[in-house]
Parts: sequence; C-alpha cells; structure tokens
Amino acid sequence: MILATSATEGRGNPKGSGHLRDRGYRGAMTQPTDLLTDTPAIHRRTDGVIRVAGPDRIAYLHSLLSQDVEGTKPGDVADFLYLDAKGEHLAAGTMVVHAEHVLLLVPAEIVAAVAERLDRFRFMMQVEVSDLTGEWSVASLRGPGEVDAPGARSQPGTAAPHGDGLVIRDRDGGVDLLGPTAWVTDRVEELVEDRDLPLASAEDWERHRIATGRPGWGSEITTGRRTQELGLLPTHVHLRKGCYPGQESIAKIFNLGRPRRALAVIEADHVLAAGDTLGRLDILVNNVGVGGGDGPAHKVDEDAFDRILAINLKGAWLTSKAAIPVMREQGGGAIVNISSLASLAGGTQVAYEVSKAAMNRLTTSIAQSNAKYGVRCNAILPGLMDTPMAVAGIA
Repeated sequence: MILATSATEGRGNPKGSGHLRDRGYRGAMTQPTDLLTDTPAIHRRTDGVIRVAGPDRIAYLHSLLSQDVEGTKPGDVADFLYLDAKGEHLAAGTMVVHAEHVLLLVPAEIVAAVAERLDRFRFMMQVEVSDLTGEWSVASLRGPGEVDAPGARSQPGTAAPHGDGLVIRDRDGGVDLLGPTAWVTDRVEELVEDRDLPLASAEDWERHRIATGRPGWGSEITTGRRTQELGLLPTHVHLRKGCYPGQESIAKIFNLGRPRRALAVIEADHVLAAGDTLGRLDILVNNVGVGGGDGPAHKVDEDAFDRILAINLKGAWLTSKAAIPVMREQGGGAIVNISSLASLAGGTQVAYEVSKAAMNRLTTSIAQSNAKYGVRCNAILPGLMDTPMAVAGIA
C-alpha cells in the first residue's frame, strides 16, 4: 500500500500524482495525451537566472558547487547542487558555461537567497554576481524522445549561442531556450506558430517532471533528504573533484554503501487521492534512530530528550498504528522494529537507550495483541554499526 499525501487532477482522462514526502516516494501516472511527455509542447518556466562573471568566476564556483566547474569549457551545461557543510541542499539547478560568464538556473523561490549568498562569500575574489530574473527567462520544449529546435546541438548537455540567447540541449533530449525575456518570447511564438506546438501549463510541467523521475525543489528536495536518496549523484555530483561544502557528507554515504531510502516513481491506472491504497501492505520496517544532544541522565537536555523519544519511539508507534488496521483487514502482515543492543546495556546515552528499550516493549505489545489476526511483530537489536551517526557519536 502507498499512502498519497497529495493529489492533482490531470486533464481529460482521470489521472493524478501523489507525493509521499515523508518517505521519499512519489506517485505518478501518465496518459497518451500528456503534453510534454507524450505530445511535444513548450512551457514558459518560472526559474530564476543568476549570472556569475569576473576573472575568478570559474575557480569560485568550483569551490562551492558539486560539479567540476574547472573542467568545463564554454558551451557546457551541467546540473549542480549547492550544499551547506552538513550536506543540506541550499540549491539545485543547471549551470550554463559561457565564454564571459556562468549562468545558474535555480528555482524562483530561492534565487534571491542564492545570489545573495554567492555574493557574500566571494571575499577578495574578482567575481560579480547578478540576479537576472525578470530580465532573462527560460522556456522548455519537451516531447517523447529527442526534440529539436533551431540552433540546438545534437550532443546532450551543451549550449549554443543563437541571436541574443542560448539554445540548450537537455541531458534527456529536450531543448531549453535561455536568454533575455523578449528573445525567449519571440522564439516561443515562432515555435508555436511554425510547428503548431501547444503551450504547456505549470500543471503539465509538474506532471512531466514526476513522470520523468526528476526530484522537485520543495517537494522532494527538502531538509533532511540526502543527495543519494534522491538519485542525484549521477547527474548532479562530480565524485573526483576537490573539496566543496557538503562533500564530506556525500562521501560518507557513498563509501558506506546504499542509502536507507530512495526516491521511486509509481504508476497507477486510476485517480490518486490522499489515503488511497495501491495493492497490499505486507511489511513495515521501522528503521529510525537519532541521538543528537543525548548524554547521561544528569546532563541530557530536556528538548533533546523529547525529540529523540518522539522520533525513535513515537514515530515507530505512529507508523505501526497506521499499518495494523490494514494488515488486520487483509489477513496478515509483518512489522519489523529496528531496536538496539543499547536497549539492554549502556549508560551514556539515556534518551536513545530508553527509546530503544521502549521499542522492545512496543514490539511485544503489538505482537501479542495482533497475533490472532496474522500480524507478526519482531525486533532486531544490532550492535554498534559503522554509520555517520555512530561515528559522530564516538567522536
């Protein structure tokens, strides 16, 4: 079963898209008449545009962004991340390298903050940061497979000058028009008139984004979501470049193995609404544990104690509470709680230890009260694991 926390109606036939934001999943369905996905169309996007110029622009951006900016040349296009020291996403966007400057396309709601931050940290470097939003804009042509437009190169991830603007070949075969707003408007009108292309709405663009599996800013790319969980490592990160903010967080997860959760696209054949079910719910794994601010009983902060129990214990109870009625109704299921050996022995992390000890009792309570309905509940008590949280706790 998939719980959809939001849904939007599609055009024409019944359809919708649901975002499982708390679990990192997304649901989407498409229909044969979908603009941008099944039918070529063009969309005027609302993205912000930042120009970074000056002699030190390449070195400066190389020190901040997740891509190998120093390895680029004019005409190169790449998706990038701008992270803080802990690996949280400050921005995600597209970088277009020009002979005289670098253009950054970022979500409109963060463009001012990103431009201000880039300007603030340039120090003595000869860099000029300008927010061109409004003066410049972007439009995107998408369709099934590779699409074409005047001036577009065949190689993905490239940009070519065309009049006053740039024509970009997207990594998936689409075409983006980037330039002064008047230039973009003229190019869009030409494509609409000459090729009879329909104009796609913001809802069409959102539906296309979901169908193509691209995480969205504010919906999937949010606080607490890691780059690997969102599937952004192959497209947005260069793993062999030098140091930049957030690199340590990415490297730790990369070296330790796969993340514990991942973004997925789910296709459905009916309208998705909040609370809808898709198939059965056979297994629930409560694998959660935090310990920040913990310590011995006489030192731990009350807010930290409450937060740790709310996440480690209450979180497991809430998911179990939602799953048990479904499992009972369908005649069975299994709940696995990831506890810890710290629930049996310890003494230095009282909130974590108490939360895991309580999880053990939660496990037996659920098992005893649901056995006759075919619902099993067990706990696993691992020892110290080589994870970023455990390493940070030891340090």
